[in-house]
Amino acid sequence: METERKFLICENGGEFATHLFYKTFGNLSRFHQRVKSDGNPIRQGYLNVEGLEGELLELTKGLEFEPKEARLRATGVRLDGRTEYTFTLKGEGDLTRSEKEFTIKQSLFDAYWNETQRRRIIKSRLKLPFEDQVVEFDAYTDRNLLVAEIEFPSEDRARQIPDLGLDVTDKRAYKNINLAR
Repeated sequence: METERKFLICENGGEFATHLFYKTFGNLSRFHQRVKSDGNPIRQGYLNVEGLEGELLELTKGLEFEPKEARLRATGVRLDGRTEYTFTLKGEGDLTRSEKEFTIKQSLFDAYWNETQRRRIIKSRLKLPFEDQVVEFDAYTDRNLLVAEIEFPSEDRARQIPDLGLDVTDKRAYKNINLAR
């Protein structure tokens, strides 16, 4: 299970960052540029869950939940230059939902990447400490959008954290599968 809150920090010139964000991370414009320049590049694409086949279909066997999303992701790590490839299945939900992630080989990623052509995201992710958690800031490269995601060990802990921006955890429009173009 994954328990995660998502905050809209800025979008298309609109600023949604809270006083706590500014106090903790400083100037929004400079911070947004920092995420773009210092974050790890991520390419992710979404597959049709019903159309999975071959090795990816095999990975879905034995799941204890019904997958609603299937995602391929390539994360380039800036420090050492290597790229990590993952295949992730996610269930239904907003604050809490089932998730299973598999590390895959580049050849498997490459074999299915073309199937994601109409549903892709390219972003830069910067992870920073915040209170006793880690916040992941995502700056999307094809639009003026900055969000913050924080994973929690429980729903109780998730409800205790102060907002960094507009809480969009339950807004379907801000789920990455719906942001994909």
